[in-house]
Amino acid sequence: MASPQIENGYTKIANELMDHLMKIRIPGEARQILDCIFRKTYGWHKADDCISISQFQISTGMKKTHIIGSIKKLSTMNLIVTEKGNSVTNNGNDIPKYRFNKDFETWIPLPKKVTLPKKVTSVTEKGNEPLPLKGPTIKILTKKILTKEIHALFEEFWKIYPRKKARGDAEMAFNKIKPDNELMGKILSAIELQKQSWDDPKFIPYPATWLNKKQWEDEPESFGKKKSFEDGFRF
Repeated sequence: MASPQIENGYTKIANELMDHLMKIRIPGEARQILDCIFRKTYGWHKADDCISISQFQISTGMKKTHIIGSIKKLSTMNLIVTEKGNSVTNNGNDIPKYRFNKDFETWIPLPKKVTLPKKVTSVTEKGNEPLPLKGPTIKILTKKILTKEIHALFEEFWKIYPRKKARGDAEMAFNKIKPDNELMGKILSAIELQKQSWDDPKFIPYPATWLNKKQWEDEPESFGKKKSFEDGFRF
């Protein structure tokens, strides 16, 4: 049974660095390489060290191509600094020197993973050609689906809003807001409440005006009586 003890050696690292490392997403193999650099540097109370590919292979069990790719990824994220070392391998190649970048304010997080909408994943599950996981195609497809969802929400808004004027302006204002389900619920509830004071059509704001002014956020008690132009409606 394994029983590691700090008396046999340990790698010392500042808690502040650990706190910020926990907040940044590092792919698995890249994290293995980073841990190896920690072990070879901080584990020996050094700021940097020359580490050969063969040393990375022994420490991590990773393939050479994966090691090189992971080092590039860590460099892109500005988590490590690679410099020319003063050591060479048996065949005469220079061994790079690696140093962990402690300035966490300069780290560059990886972009978040794209999650396919349910409609897209259902298409792939029906036996059609799988969608590419990367590239502009997925962005365009996701944008189209989101546009359809926003359009459907606008139709719901337009259906219950009592003054159907300047639909184009209203749709442009709605698209700028891009409401999610929670906000859409607030908008519809506000319309139903405010409709109680809109008996006269001339007191009803144009839908684009209502949206641009975010009048769904107005206090409910302010709609206890009919409004006039002097009360603040403009259209």
